[in-house]
Amino acid sequence: MGRPSTLAATKPYEDLFYQSDVSNDTFLSRTECRNLWAIFDADKNNYISKIEFELKWTFLDLDHKEHAPIFFEELDKNFNKEIDSAEVQQICFFFDDDGDGFISKFEYDYNWKAFFSA
Repeated sequence: MGRPSTLAATKPYEDLFYQSDVSNDTFLSRTECRNLWAIFDADKNNYISKIEFELKWTFLDLDHKEHAPIFFEELDKNFNKEIDSAEVQQICFFFDDDGDGFISKFEYDYNWKAFFSA
């Protein structure tokens, strides 16, 4: 399986998956999932601020840019205006539907579309 050919059209959220899948096995390990979300942490302080999230969402050309502030609020479970490592771990658990410790491409697509649709 692996990555799609360079001729295949992918959506920006799919590009995030493939960039984070360093093992190239079409599954994200917990570490790869954490690294996917670390892309949003511009200043690398282990917290994703609302402005970091919104700017990176826009820069990556992800769908529903106008809803990025709402998506951030949904991910910020403790309402402290930051997404921290515990919240990133919760996101990774949420995406891992079968609980095997890996997020398949199917699980990723399914959950991304469900969570980040307007």
